[in-house]
Amino acid sequence: MFGYEWRGHFDNAAVNALHAEGFDHRVLDDDWWTQVNRHSLGWVCAKREDDLVGFVNVAWDGAIHAFILDTLVATAVRRRGVGRQLVAHAAGHARAAGCEWPHVDLADHLEPFYLDTCGFRPRKAGLIALRAGRHGRPAMVVTRSGTWRTRMPSTVRDALAALAALLAPGEHDVADRVTSAHDDPEAYLRAHADQLDERGVDEPVPTLAWIALVDALADRDLLAEVDWKEDPREVVDRLRTLRSTPANAGAWIWLEDTDIHVATHDFLELAGTRLREAGTALAVLDIESDCYPLVLLPAGRGRDLVDLATAAGFTADVLGAARS
Repeated sequence: MFGYEWRGHFDNAAVNALHAEGFDHRVLDDDWWTQVNRHSLGWVCAKREDDLVGFVNVAWDGAIHAFILDTLVATAVRRRGVGRQLVAHAAGHARAAGCEWPHVDLADHLEPFYLDTCGFRPRKAGLIALRAGRHGRPAMVVTRSGTWRTRMPSTVRDALAALAALLAPGEHDVADRVTSAHDDPEAYLRAHADQLDERGVDEPVPTLAWIALVDALADRDLLAEVDWKEDPREVVDRLRTLRSTPANAGAWIWLEDTDIHVATHDFLELAGTRLREAGTALAVLDIESDCYPLVLLPAGRGRDLVDLATAAGFTADVLGAARS
C-alpha cells in the first residue's frame, strides 16, 4: 500500500503541507527540494499511489554520523507503521553510505516512537537556542535544511579565518597566513615574494588574502590548481592526491562509465555532481585567472564555503550543485 523512495522526487508544496501539519504551524513556502539536494545525505519519501504521505530528512557530517530530521507522517495514515519504515529506510541508506551512528533529537512525547519502536538508545545531548525560529520556537543547532550552518562572521578578517578553518581543519598556520595577508599586506609580500612573483603579484592587491588562502592550501595538499584546458584524467589524478580526497574508493567508481573526452569545465561540473552524490563537494575558489583552484570538503559544508567567501568579499562556487 505504501512505497518508500530514497532521494525520491517530491513537490515542495507537499512537504510544506506535511511539515505544517506535523509541527503545528502555518504552511510556509520553503524550497525543500533545493535545500535537501544541497545539504543532505538524502531523504526518504513515503507515498500512497502518487500522494506524499511521509517524509524524513537525513543530514550528516560527511563521515560516520547521520542525523534524522523532520520525520513527518500525514495524519490520515498515522499508526500504520509509516514512521517506523521511514526511519528504518533512512538508517539503512545511511549505513550504506558509511555512517555508523544515526542521531535524533526528540521531545519527551516522542520517546516511545524513537526509543521503543525505532530502537534508538537514549544519550545526553546539549542544545543552544541561537535565535527564535520562524514558528515562534527556539531554533535547533541542526537546521531544518539538514546541515550544521555557520553563523556568518561580522568582519572580513573573521570570514577569512573561518574559511581557513573550514578548508584546513586543525591547520592553524593556514589561518595565520591568510589573516597576516589581510592585516599587513606589505609584510606578506616580502615574506612570500618568490611565490607571489609566479602569479605576477608584486604589490598589495585587493585579492591578496584570497591568494594567500589558495597558496597556503596548495602548499598543504588541500587544493589542486588546474589549467582551464587540463585533461580530465590529470584533473582526477590531482584531486585524488589531495589530503581531503574521499577516503571511500567508491566515490570515484563513476569514472568507469564516464566519457572524459569533454571540455574541462563540463567535466568539473559532472565530477562535482557525482562526488556530491557520494558525500563530497568539489568547489572552485575564483582568483580571476585562467585556472581552477579546486578544493574538496564535506557536501554539507558547501553552502558554508560559498557564504563565507561572499562575506570575505570573494567568490567560491560548488561545482555540480543543484541550482535554484
